[in-house]
Amino acid sequence: MQGFYDNLGDTSWWMSVVFVGLGLNLLAAYLKWPIDTIMSKLFTSWTRRLEAQNQFRAQLLEKAVEDSPLQLLMAIELLRLKVKILYSMFLGIVFLSMASSFSPELSPEGAPHTILWGMKVILSLVGTGALFSTIPSSMRAMRMQKVVQSFPYSKELGKL
Repeated sequence: MQGFYDNLGDTSWWMSVVFVGLGLNLLAAYLKWPIDTIMSKLFTSWTRRLEAQNQFRAQLLEKAVEDSPLQLLMAIELLRLKVKILYSMFLGIVFLSMASSFSPELSPEGAPHTILWGMKVILSLVGTGALFSTIPSSMRAMRMQKVVQSFPYSKELGKL
């Protein structure tokens, strides 16, 4: 606690705080306009893309209400996505568990530790990549689930 009080009495600490504060204030003033334009373009395109997806989903739903084979195909596609997600999650968990159980202390005689640590890092990266690869499929499956649930006989499809 005494060190904190010593810093408060030190003029170099106060000067550095003032200079950093002024520098951040100037930086924010000069970067405000570019950041505002970039973010407005980003959110405009994001909003347009979401509106296009919602419109496509509505058109697909209109077609699917009248076309029962399309409803069945969409339900099968949803099941395929769910299996893909489960498979990727299983592989990710397997690779991460292999990496966590891979101990350089239990290595055979003469094996360099750097190679063993490298293998552990590679297994961890592959497992993490497999888990992260489920994100796009999960997002697509959630969007498709909304459409499939709105079908007239979705309760019968859910029992499959």
